[in-house]
Amino acid sequence: MAVRATSAVAGDPDAVDLDRLRSLATLARGDTGREYIALSDGWRRLRLDVIAGSIAGSNWVRFDYGLSGFVDLELRLETLRRLARLRRDGGFDHKCYPVPPGLARRIEALQVADGLSAGASYRDVALALFGEARVRTDWRTRSDYLLSRVRRRAAEAAKMLAGGYRLLLRERQVRS
Repeated sequence: MAVRATSAVAGDPDAVDLDRLRSLATLARGDTGREYIALSDGWRRLRLDVIAGSIAGSNWVRFDYGLSGFVDLELRLETLRRLARLRRDGGFDHKCYPVPPGLARRIEALQVADGLSAGASYRDVALALFGEARVRTDWRTRSDYLLSRVRRRAAEAAKMLAGGYRLLLRERQVRS
């Protein structure tokens, strides 16, 4: 979301208290001097591109937003809703950030990859993911569903590590 930033006085009802959001904020400056602020709690994020003015050195900042056209209008309006809630609450509202489909599976695949790269066996990985009791009762049964699940996640992780992660990034860019 592109914004114009101007310094504001403390308590301005139309300004953001950046000190209040400091623990979530990362400020970056590009080669051209343009500033970018990323607000994130590790799971959820919001990025503002400062196209005019500056947020560096200011505690209270007022943002002006430029909206035009319809191509990305709904995405930008959602970003503004998220920013408004973040400003109001001081933290991210998890209801505004639905969990992407397949996220749990992808995280599990990366956990499997980490275990295997550390030298763990499929059974060791299953123990770490599902616990000893479940592995004791369900490992190497007639269906072998736990072993199959670990194998599927290992195959998915191998694809991601071989460059498949780029598809995830491309998919995310289209949606954000």
